[in-house]
Amino acid sequence: MYSTVEILRLFKRLVDLHKALSNYTSAAMDEYSATGLPVQRPVFLMYPNDTYTYDIKDQYMYGSDILVAPVIKPNVIKRDVFLPNDDWVYVWNKTEVNSGRITVNAPIGLPPVFVRNSSSFRDVVLSLASYKYIPFNPHPPKAHNSSMSDVTTSVLLVTFCLVIALKSVRL
Repeated sequence: MYSTVEILRLFKRLVDLHKALSNYTSAAMDEYSATGLPVQRPVFLMYPNDTYTYDIKDQYMYGSDILVAPVIKPNVIKRDVFLPNDDWVYVWNKTEVNSGRITVNAPIGLPPVFVRNSSSFRDVVLSLASYKYIPFNPHPPKAHNSSMSDVTTSVLLVTFCLVIALKSVRL
C-alpha cells in the first residue's frame, strides 16, 4: 500500500518530531531520576483515581503531559482514545478536547497524540503540528535491478536507525 520511500519519509518526520521534543524528554528523564517514574508509562500511573485507566493497554503517557494512542493495526485511519480527567489538546490540529472516549483520525504518520492543556511544554508540543513531510528524494530504482535497490534501501534504513539509536544513547 505504501512505498518504501513513503515509509522512510514518514519515519524521518517522526524522528525529527522526537528530536524537537528533546527538552521535554530531558525533563521527563530528570523526573525519572528523581522519582523513578518511567518516561513511557501506563496511563493509570498518572491518573490512579480513574479506575477506567487500569484496563488501558494500548495507550501510554510519554512523561507527565503527553498521551499517545499508537495505531497498531494495518490500514487503520481512525482510533478510539480514552482521555483521563484533564483538559487536553489534540496535537495535530490544536483542538481542545474534554476527557472521556473520543474517536480521532489516525492516518499513517499522524498517531493520536494529546498534550495536557496546563503543561508548561504545551506550546512546544503543539508546535509539532507545523512539521510537514520532510523531503526525502532518493534516486528511483532501476527497473532491471529492483532486488539490489531493495537491499540498498534496507541497509540505508538500518544505518539510519542505528545512527538515531546511538545519538539517543548519548542523552
